[in-house]
Amino acid sequence: MKATHLLLICSALAGTAASSRADERKPFGNGTLPEFLKAYDVDADGKLSVEERQAYQKATREAAKAKLEAKKLLWDTDGDGKISETERQAATDAMRLKIEAERAKRFAELDKDADGKLSATEFLRVPNIRPEIAARILSHLDSDGDGAISKDEFLAALKPPAGPRGPNGPGNRGPDGPPDHG
Repeated sequence: MKATHLLLICSALAGTAASSRADERKPFGNGTLPEFLKAYDVDADGKLSVEERQAYQKATREAAKAKLEAKKLLWDTDGDGKISETERQAATDAMRLKIEAERAKRFAELDKDADGKLSATEFLRVPNIRPEIAARILSHLDSDGDGAISKDEFLAALKPPAGPRGPNGPGNRGPDGPPDHG
């Protein structure tokens, strides 16, 4: 009886080992490796083995880590290997300026007649925007009520609310009404 159980266990383990070896080299998607993975297919069989997949994953992690380190070096202006609060604020300010420049560029693209305002007609040209949504956004952004969105109104609406975080901070209504968007 013990021999029969032992044989069954051994045959089950052998079958599992054989099926795991068969699964070790799975073709990618439609059976062809994309160009970026071909460098990891060291035996050039068109499939990634477990070791080849692990090598790709390790390289991806190392590249992400190197990219993060490069960013840290970019903002570490005093070269001490740490990002001080002053350096962090400078980085934040630089990113904010970059984002505002992109938004100003987008405004200029939408302002077809270059009059410095987005009319309802110009605003309706925003891709994939339904007229009723455009009308609601236009009325919300048009703080001076002139029926158009100025560049200042456009940029001000896209800025995060200023002020402290917490129950009355950005995005929350305090006891005195809506949050400050200044």
